[in-house]
Amino acid sequence: VQPEEGRTNLFTMIFRLLSDGKITAYEYLDGNEIFTDKYKIKFKEFLDRFNIYNEVQNGKINVSDVDIPSAEVVGYYVKEAYYFESETSNFGIKTLAICPILVRQGDLDATSTRYPLFWIPYDEIRPFAMRMSIMTSSLNNVMNGTIDDFFRMHQYNGEIYKTLNLQGKAM
Repeated sequence: VQPEEGRTNLFTMIFRLLSDGKITAYEYLDGNEIFTDKYKIKFKEFLDRFNIYNEVQNGKINVSDVDIPSAEVVGYYVKEAYYFESETSNFGIKTLAICPILVRQGDLDATSTRYPLFWIPYDEIRPFAMRMSIMTSSLNNVMNGTIDDFFRMHQYNGEIYKTLNLQGKAM
């Protein structure tokens, strides 16, 4: 959860890239993802909305590693496209966007609440995900890969909660 010895988790990497202005995030609009300038998030407003402690020094927003809520981000929404290439008869899955999910419990609440934070087009974080190594097996320490491998090879489990098709029909 906390960065150590050059190792960090996916959300901390995304948070740092976002704070440095290296990637762009877009508002979560009830599950819809619209990647236009109108829906770009402003980093300071994002920090204030989710009560993430920060300091402004010389016009730059600083957030300590301890204050990044990576322990509260326990999942992601992943937008995928399933495709079939008729020329090569290949079937594939492409990750289009990801949305970190923050889970918080209020002071007096017995249940926790899920807060989708923002959408990020996967192509924006892919160059960084290709350099971020992970262990791909809990049984074999030699098997290493990258975050990009994890998404490209569809190594995660999840549930379909929403579909989109050209005819507007339910699944």
